[in-house]
Amino acid sequence: MLDAGIEQAHIVGHSVGGVIAVLLADRYPELVSSLISVEGNLTINDAFWSAELAAMPIEKVEEIVAGYRHAPSDWFASAGVPITEWTTLLATSWLSNQPATTIKAQAKAVVEATKPSEYLRTLSRLIESGLAVSLIAGSRSSDSWDVLDWLIRTCTMRINIADTGHLMMAESPARFARAVQTCIAYKQTIT
Repeated sequence: MLDAGIEQAHIVGHSVGGVIAVLLADRYPELVSSLISVEGNLTINDAFWSAELAAMPIEKVEEIVAGYRHAPSDWFASAGVPITEWTTLLATSWLSNQPATTIKAQAKAVVEATKPSEYLRTLSRLIESGLAVSLIAGSRSSDSWDVLDWLIRTCTMRINIADTGHLMMAESPARFARAVQTCIAYKQTIT
């Protein structure tokens, strides 16, 4: 970031990326202006898919990924995303940028990161430090997101995007972008 002349950034992490966002904010707090967790894996309960993949032999992970690549629209449709030319291209792009070895390695790392209680202490410490931590969820999937009561009480902002699920950025990119912008704008009014 510094090479690009950016001193701080608003970090947005979705699903397993939520874990990476928390760890980045903890390790490099001087680079993070705010943290937005978009149904980020907060506990091992959220990381159930990562736990399944981490325990599988690589051949099985490759088989699953090949199945998704063969029918990317089916993968998105199973998550409630309306299938259009754009969403098909998006699903194809996402799947073509992640080899099975990377998916399995990331799954193992997420399981290791979210298992210990230290991870939640890290998130609590970030909030206590004054970092703006916002939560975004799709209304159809928010009930299954394992957000602890203390996090709901202490987060800066929580937004549920109506009529969307876990892949809300694909279902409604404009509303997702507005939710992220709302979190960022609110952070700027409290600092």
